Amino acid sequence: AIGLNTKGTVLGAVSIDLSNKMMDEQESEMRDAMASSESAVIKREGNILIITLKTDADFSQILTNHKPDHLDEFDEIARIMIKYPKTAIVVEGHTDNVGSDTYNLFLSKRRASTIKYLLVQRGVSTHRINVVGYGESRPLSTNTTVDGRQMNRRVDLLIQPKS
Repeated sequence: AIGLNTKGTVLGAVSIDLSNKMMDEQESEMRDAMASSESAVIKREGNILIITLKTDADFSQILTNHKPDHLDEFDEIARIMIKYPKTAIVVEGHTDNVGSDTYNLFLSKRRASTIKYLLVQRGVSTHRINVVGYGESRPLSTNTTVDGRQMNRRVDLLIQPKS
């Protein structure tokens, strides 16, 4: 039994090392691809890569090509995600506190669904992407200022190794 536990531990450690290496590589590529972006912020928490996309009040403009720079960013994000198929993606939509709770929840889900649509349209498997809307429940900043509200209108992409 000791031999099996030791072997299992070694195999587990190798798997964790491979996941760490994959996430390190993906993070490096995302940072390079988004280096000139003013609307994407990348951070890492353990083995989770988080890409925060700042959004405008009318996020639907992205779909109608009024923001071609954003579309270039999605091309790059999708290209890298396709390269790393052993990762899962959670797309989280967020809003400021202007409007009703019900509307903000709807809006946050729509924002997240828009990002999923753009990624799937560019070849990322729909089965890898989950969408969540949080409405105004997870602010990054105060909602009492224009700048604070703008920070709270965002979409977070959480990328992590598949379990």
